[in-house]
Amino acid sequence: MGPLQHLTRLKRLHLSQTQASGKLGNLQGLTKLSELHLSHTQISGDLGPLRRLRKLQHLDVSDSPVGGELSALVNLTGLATADLSHTRITGWFSANIWKGCCQHLRTLNLVASRAGGELPKVFFPLEVSETQPFLGSLQELDVSGCELRGTVTDFMLALAATPLVKVRARACGLRGAMPCLENLPATLIFNETRNETRPSWDATLLGTLQAMDLSENNLTRLEELPAASQVRLQRSPGSVFRSCIFG
Repeated sequence: MGPLQHLTRLKRLHLSQTQASGKLGNLQGLTKLSELHLSHTQISGDLGPLRRLRKLQHLDVSDSPVGGELSALVNLTGLATADLSHTRITGWFSANIWKGCCQHLRTLNLVASRAGGELPKVFFPLEVSETQPFLGSLQELDVSGCELRGTVTDFMLALAATPLVKVRARACGLRGAMPCLENLPATLIFNETRNETRPSWDATLLGTLQAMDLSENNLTRLEELPAASQVRLQRSPGSVFRSCIFG
């Protein structure tokens, strides 16, 4: 990896499925990179130094020993896709850190990474700006196999303001009832022109969600079957279906 640090005009780097090794930090000077593909390599180190790659649009470090905090992505203003699956990445979404950041991020894959942990109990009210929404382009999120210590409601609250189309959270340890999305707490929207904050009870997720997979979690009740074209709840306790009434 050492010699690569001098290729400062490089725009695309594809080393996936190779014997490449070294430290991720050696690439922090390649500030013109728009694509970085390092999956299935032995490249290691912290994700943090990549904060300097402001032109990066596509990042794939899946199936590698890369670690660090998920929040390292917030400075990558042009990022559209990120595959961090099967890595040592840790952390979770924090409203204060993530709002207004990564506004072009469409796809985030965290499968079987170390992301997650204890989900915040009080994520809302989330105050966001009309010009700086919370993950305003995120369409696909996969956290299957991550350890999420919290309830399904905790998980959905963190995503309610996003335009997600597909959500996969298979075998994450989530528990409790699947909430009615219409009853999620309000988001506080700040209007810069009027200099006022107003509550919005319309979860963006309610109008965009098309597919959701919560299989192999400890769901106990469905308050409402989400209006998505595909809903997977396999290997959940039988009580989840006994407590759901289909009208």
